[in-house]
Amino acid sequence: QPHNQSSEITEIMAPRTWVLTALLAVVVMVTMCVPRVVGAQCLVDQADHRQLSKVVCEPCPQLTPQGCAKSCLGLGLAIAGVEAGHACMCGSQLASPAAVRPASECSDTCTGDPSQTCGGYFRLFAFNTSTPPPVPAGHHTDPRDIYNGTIMLSAAYLDQPYCAISPTTGVWTCIITADEHGEGGAGEHMVSVSSSDTGHSWSAPVKLEPNTTVANSYGVLAVTDKGRLYAMYNMNLDNVSHTPSGTSLGRTDTIGHFVLRYSDDDGKTWSQQRYEVPYRLTAVDRNNTWHGKVKIMWSVDQVKRVDGTNTIVYSFTKVGGYPVNAPEELFFLASDNLLTESDAAKITWKLFPEGDHGLPPPGGNPSIMEEGHVVPLISGTFYAVGRTSQGYLAASSSATLAGPWLPTGYAHFWNSTLAPHAFIPSTAVKNPRGPITIKRFQQVGQGKYLMLFYYNSGHSFVSQATDVSRNPYWLSAGIATNGTLLFSQPEIAIYNRGNRGDRPGYPDMFEFAGKVYITETQKQVARIHQVDDTLVRLLFTQNSRTQPAADAAVTFNNRDKGAAVKLAGLPDLNASKPTVGFAIDVVLSNLHKVTTQQVVLSVMPDNSDEAIGTTMHGLLLSFDPATTAFAVAFGDGTMATNGATSGWCNTALAAAAQTGSPVHVAFVADGGVNMGLFAVQGTVCDGGSTLQRGFWPFEDMASPTGPAAVLTVNASLEATVESGAVFTRRLYVSEVVGSARASIAKPNPQASVPGH
Repeated sequence: QPHNQSSEITEIMAPRTWVLTALLAVVVMVTMCVPRVVGAQCLVDQADHRQLSKVVCEPCPQLTPQGCAKSCLGLGLAIAGVEAGHACMCGSQLASPAAVRPASECSDTCTGDPSQTCGGYFRLFAFNTSTPPPVPAGHHTDPRDIYNGTIMLSAAYLDQPYCAISPTTGVWTCIITADEHGEGGAGEHMVSVSSSDTGHSWSAPVKLEPNTTVANSYGVLAVTDKGRLYAMYNMNLDNVSHTPSGTSLGRTDTIGHFVLRYSDDDGKTWSQQRYEVPYRLTAVDRNNTWHGKVKIMWSVDQVKRVDGTNTIVYSFTKVGGYPVNAPEELFFLASDNLLTESDAAKITWKLFPEGDHGLPPPGGNPSIMEEGHVVPLISGTFYAVGRTSQGYLAASSSATLAGPWLPTGYAHFWNSTLAPHAFIPSTAVKNPRGPITIKRFQQVGQGKYLMLFYYNSGHSFVSQATDVSRNPYWLSAGIATNGTLLFSQPEIAIYNRGNRGDRPGYPDMFEFAGKVYITETQKQVARIHQVDDTLVRLLFTQNSRTQPAADAAVTFNNRDKGAAVKLAGLPDLNASKPTVGFAIDVVLSNLHKVTTQQVVLSVMPDNSDEAIGTTMHGLLLSFDPATTAFAVAFGDGTMATNGATSGWCNTALAAAAQTGSPVHVAFVADGGVNMGLFAVQGTVCDGGSTLQRGFWPFEDMASPTGPAAVLTVNASLEATVESGAVFTRRLYVSEVVGSARASIAKPNPQASVPGH
């Protein structure tokens, strides 16, 4: 019996042992076949015999090893490599793995992060896509720095990383427009990526339309209470390739139809069936390039839910002239049952406003009015904004989506010097022909809004070293009042100081666990950023701040004229740190007594033996009554910069000079982004109608004073110094606003600051 049992066991186990042995052999063979790089290696590359066969981009304007690895991983390739500082390549194996060179030959700076190296001249820095080189610890600490964001995806072209958080799984899913050939390319398509660890790592991209080469792009995303995702996007379903006159189309990503697909698994897969999002034709359609036979449109809005309802709404642009030329009007698509209807074929849509026309540009057509955003206000009304080519952000409001909508005007800041909650429109919000985003934040902002925009009056798409219209990105808080929104003075939210012509854009914003996140792409790399908590808190409380900024290195007043006041030296302006920089905060009265240009104060090196060279060494703040403008100049003896108040600020200074009343002036040198700005009476000087911007960039420099400094208030200054302070850190704009309110007499709350 025991013997028979043993035989039986042997007979039973034999086939299993064979199976296990075979499986082990397969595993060994597969393991041996999986290509690997032994650590990160520097290798010789050749133009006619590439180490890696797939070129992702060359040149890559935003190259990093991590971004290249993400792109190669998305292509299903195991090895990535960067070369010459600006090229990304992928492959399944190296052509000449023995051609190893010293790491010192792979030392070219990466175009996407100057703190990292990306190969060399015909030197490939190769590594496994699963284990790219880590980002150097501590290389960036300013959360506003674009390189401090986490890379979601890299490609030749990326746009609109729009996200939703599943209420059932907690997974973050984002949809992105992608292409391997650049914006408007023939292969433009929608993909989704997801993160199950709150944005720290992201999945490989999944195509929403895997079986077609027809252009599909520019999606918006909605999530239901049960976690179903709906992606609505453009698609050239009719494969239109020529204008009515027979001209071949350069791009087809803004023509065709709106369609949707859904996902029930956080974007891992998408519904097999595609559904059209229909809308009626209006005048701008019937008069477009194809006379209504082909629709020209696109959306960059995010889906919003109307308070107390299941209605969702988002804005889009109808275009008259292919591809994105006037006339243009903003419209709104709304669905009352998308959030509740399980059968996607039964989802219904309505087009607003009612009638034959949408929201036109300020002043009417022909002009540009596009890339609209609509937000439901707590009062039940609606507010919409759109970009223009006029240098200002268009805005309108209505009691209902159906209308009537107020004549399109401009978005406005509130008057910063007024008492809390006494909101009166102030200067208009500048913005070039570039993308903005506006959303309400229920938890972090307690129902207030945040708007991301560019804060300059550029008129074109172009952003170059001489026209940095899309760098940096600024953030303002919005508060609903009288059926509209008014905005706070803005703070810099995202910047790239190493490449001032960079174009971060098409962002999304959302909140999670008490934090605010921004996703953006500068057309090649999609990133996610956690916004500085202090910046967010100060923005949301800016309307009620009445206290001066804290931690001044030294304070002074009229009694200190002529005295030499010692203080710690101003910091170096060459490191990307959260608060690096300095600020001057001063309240002056009796400006009418100043008859010629005068130095107000100086901050100089505390070294009497130091020679004064031809380049500014130290800091000078001056006032010129001829232009009623303040100016600042500072430098380290080698590098120097200067700037002045402008626009509305000079108007306010002229008014104060006439009456002799106190005026608050602040200058901030932000050493993170390397930018200087003035604010007068708590309002940032934006350049007015004569300058594209009132703030200006400066180059890296050492401390203007060295480790110790001396402050001197001009003994001959004819104006009265009511109070003043020097800070050896940058001030947030919201702190400047609080200091202005605390330091000057409150004006008549019914008076309005002159606006645009």
